[in-house]
Amino acid sequence: MIITVYTVLNEKYAGYAEMWRHCINHAYPDYQVVSKEVRSHYQYDAPCLRFLELPDASGDVYICDIDIMILKEDPPLHEFHQNEMKTSGLCYSNSPRNNNEPRSYERLSGLHYATQGWYDKTAPARLKYKNMLDRGEIGTDFFDDEIMLKKICEESGLGIPPKTPLFKRHHGIHLGTIRHYVSLGIERVMAELRVRVKPEQARQWVEIMETPEYSKIISR
Repeated sequence: MIITVYTVLNEKYAGYAEMWRHCINHAYPDYQVVSKEVRSHYQYDAPCLRFLELPDASGDVYICDIDIMILKEDPPLHEFHQNEMKTSGLCYSNSPRNNNEPRSYERLSGLHYATQGWYDKTAPARLKYKNMLDRGEIGTDFFDDEIMLKKICEESGLGIPPKTPLFKRHHGIHLGTIRHYVSLGIERVMAELRVRVKPEQARQWVEIMETPEYSKIISR
């Protein structure tokens, strides 16, 4: 089975792409890694676009954020999501947002595992929202991509899975959640790291930092 890890990024986050790709190749060398860079027309069009276009892939697709440094897990990433789909009976794996988050009832997470069946069933709805994105009717608000994703699933007649802890779906170190606390000082950052980063993930991160490829990426 071919597993593709996919994201779309705008110029603001292009610097993450090499590190993102390097981590996935280090953790899962048999996965296909695809990123597409677009020049943004609206502030959040790139996050929306990642759910609308079918990447050049023939198997399952894991769509994620560019600032998540994916690390190897047991079970591996694809088995985690395939096991969820066996339980839910759905053709995709995702989770609604946590109740304490803004507009949580309207949003799925931005970490979406899709089968070819999901792409087939959602084709009409994805085309509808692609046209809306082209007209600037979406892609302008912070949560547009996750609100749109839930609507696509609902309008395509697909069920919505139950809530599960979102940190389990990061499959690595999410730099965005850590970056959020930088302004509060190093002590708060370290406290969040202890909560969010498992010892095994920290060990893998150190291993990656010691690779020659990492040094070249950082120097750029």
